[in-house]
Amino acid sequence: MTNENIGSAVDPLAEAAGGINTDFPVLMPDRLLEFKVSSAKKKHNEQTGSDSIELKIELTKDSTFRDNNKARAGFKFNQYIGVSPSDNYTFEDIKRNVALWIKACLGKEKAAVTQVRHVVDNPSILEGTIFNGRTGVKKDKTGTYADSTSVTPILPA
Repeated sequence: MTNENIGSAVDPLAEAAGGINTDFPVLMPDRLLEFKVSSAKKKHNEQTGSDSIELKIELTKDSTFRDNNKARAGFKFNQYIGVSPSDNYTFEDIKRNVALWIKACLGKEKAAVTQVRHVVDNPSILEGTIFNGRTGVKKDKTGTYADSTSVTPILPA
């Protein structure tokens, strides 16, 4: 609907922004679900000087948001894997976190021959893969941002 064809109808955008809920939809936590990695890219944070892998995760089947509304297959959210060490995040932590995603997304056979460095340098290796994961809620520690969906990959049996 454009402004030209609204006519005498009530303009659906004629509402004060202050009264509109701008929270992101969050999947119901602690659910085992199937997901797809629809995109995987290396990102640099200019503020912190650190790098991460940004995964765009897609729900493969309908599920439920934590407000009990239906989450349709195709719902997407971002997940980040830190790949820069710090005082509280070592290379061992990085290896463990990236390896978990490699194993969950590529399976045992491919994980056995895929180096963590290969995925850090070329995250697109994970694109298009299907994995199982447990949903969670990521809370913003600064109070600046709304809650968001997180997922922990589950290793294949």
